[in-house]
Amino acid sequence: MLDELNASLFKGNLQIEYHLSAPESPSWGPHTWLLSYQSEGQEWATRVCWLETGRHFEMRHGGGSQFAWWIDTAILNEVAVRFNGTIGDDGISNKWKGEPNKFNNFTDYLNLSWDHVKDPNTKAEILKLQREFIPKEFHDGQ
Repeated sequence: MLDELNASLFKGNLQIEYHLSAPESPSWGPHTWLLSYQSEGQEWATRVCWLETGRHFEMRHGGGSQFAWWIDTAILNEVAVRFNGTIGDDGISNKWKGEPNKFNNFTDYLNLSWDHVKDPNTKAEILKLQREFIPKEFHDGQ
């Protein structure tokens, strides 16, 4: 599934490294993926995700740019959609269902992230600034 998302959302630049941990010493979980978005000779985001159990997929996130948070959000959403699961976060008490294709476009994600900013000029400046911290292949809005 991560390979599919890499091709469809991440322009083929998401480096995916899979590890099967020994049962007696799992690093994060028995099935672990190290993810790194690399482009233009730069590493834009790194993440780790794993199967905690056969029904619990987890992603370690934190830090990074809006671009890194979009990668997290897009992956978690699509995993929830694919496996009819829910998404949760330790900072939010509720869980929610994934929505097909909701976060498949970086610009749409940015607009949702900053939807609370009501002044259109301020929002436009924030979005412009955020786009300066993304790989060139996403400058067209996708």
